[in-house]
Amino acid sequence: GRLGPRRKHAHKGDHGHVAVLGGDLGFGGAGIMAAEAAKRSGAGLVTLITRNEHLTAALVRCPELMVVGTDGNKGDFAGVLERASSIVVGPGLGKSEWGKSVLSSVLESRQMRSTPILFDADAIALLSGRKDLLADMGTGNFVFTPHPGEAASLLGISTDHVQLDRFSAVRELVNLWGGDCLLKGSGSLTCSEGAPNTIYLCSEGNPGMASGGMGDVLSGIIASLIAQGLTTTDALNCGICIHGEAGDLASRVCGERGIRATDLFPFLGELVNPR
Repeated sequence: GRLGPRRKHAHKGDHGHVAVLGGDLGFGGAGIMAAEAAKRSGAGLVTLITRNEHLTAALVRCPELMVVGTDGNKGDFAGVLERASSIVVGPGLGKSEWGKSVLSSVLESRQMRSTPILFDADAIALLSGRKDLLADMGTGNFVFTPHPGEAASLLGISTDHVQLDRFSAVRELVNLWGGDCLLKGSGSLTCSEGAPNTIYLCSEGNPGMASGGMGDVLSGIIASLIAQGLTTTDALNCGICIHGEAGDLASRVCGERGIRATDLFPFLGELVNPR
């Protein structure tokens, strides 16, 4: 019910602008997949901010994207961040100086305004133990999407401890970091700062989805739903269900073994356009 029909006279500006930042050398596909997933999930505009080396690949893969190359200098993309309706930082970001510079630019930009921001993958790794980086950012409008190892790093405990009590872990993540949190894994869990005692369990998805790129696609879907006007909490919960169901539909066609993250794309259209 969160994704109703669109107005007949709608234009692309009505459906949000997602900025995706990621794709260091050797990880270019991650940012590209997150950006394409955002486009296929209904965002009106999507800009990918990535290494210069990946511009051609991104445009060949998905010419509907706007793509900005950067060496990490905020001046290359500050205007994009100002216009964005939602921001994803982390897919393939890496932990080198390039990734650190891009993340710093996003955090500086976010201090000036309240654009919702999703931290994924390497952005989570770079934030671990550095809660001070978010100190001036206010509350809410953050989404964290860690896998158990990344959650352990955010909490300063072992991955085994996270997995022993996943419900406590996701609640503690929200208590410590704020915003909305998804703890990935078999039976993904979500929890929100606004209702820390309410935890949602996602039953969609299958073991075939344990493959590279799936998290990048998920981040793009969630950010797209935020850009289209859903709250961060609703976007997170709708997004993981759409992602899991797309994986289940793909597995019926391909079988579980060998599903690629991009195999989910053909199914996103029917899932974000409920009858």
